[in-house]
Amino acid sequence: MSQKLTFTHNGKEFQANMERIGKKMFRYVRASYGAMGRRWVKTVKLRASAPYTGNKNRTGPYSGPTSSARLQKRTGALAASIKSEVKGNSVGTLTLRLEAGGATGGRWGGSGGYAALQEYGGVIKPKKAKSLLIPLPNALTPKGRIKKEARIVRRGKKYSTKGLGPTFIRNGVVFAQRQGSFQGVSGQARALYVLKKSVRVHGRLGATGTIMNIAHQSLPKMAMGVLRVLLMDPAYPAPADGK
Repeated sequence: MSQKLTFTHNGKEFQANMERIGKKMFRYVRASYGAMGRRWVKTVKLRASAPYTGNKNRTGPYSGPTSSARLQKRTGALAASIKSEVKGNSVGTLTLRLEAGGATGGRWGGSGGYAALQEYGGVIKPKKAKSLLIPLPNALTPKGRIKKEARIVRRGKKYSTKGLGPTFIRNGVVFAQRQGSFQGVSGQARALYVLKKSVRVHGRLGATGTIMNIAHQSLPKMAMGVLRVLLMDPAYPAPADGK
């Protein structure tokens, strides 16, 4: 036994409804992707923008030191490089682009090219020098940047800072001494840097895990919204995050 199903429609009215649904679908999916991207940017920036603890007037959601789970803000380059963008001119071509680091160039640019290291972790080793020069609090500004006077320059066969005097090394620590002071004896000697053969960085940015969590929460809601659009629900659905 066989049955035949016949579908008839008013050509112009049907075409108009299909075009209307297509436009609504595009706007809805684009808005939902945009909401997911903004949520990702906000969440990841919180992990990459903790204010430097050397600043007495620090503000922000997190003020602790850099740890295996959080990053301490210094230059702000990494946080500034975290961006999202929705591309595409039809439902089939819509994509959500997420970027951290800006190392790939393009119109975003950015100087946070070490984002991958903070996301996945790794070991930092010197490229040409024998050791890495790790700055100590005496060498840093309240914002966590290296002070101009604490920068090391070569003068002849010896090394010195730009404004804190000549340097000397003791037990793997670089000190600076002003003229007239004796190594380590005068109170004018300051510990500026620690010498390390390598430094292991733990992955702590959390960009990948964050978008996975957001997608897990948002995509089911987005799917229901798409269904409502297809059913021509007069109450146009909100983006997947409810905004």
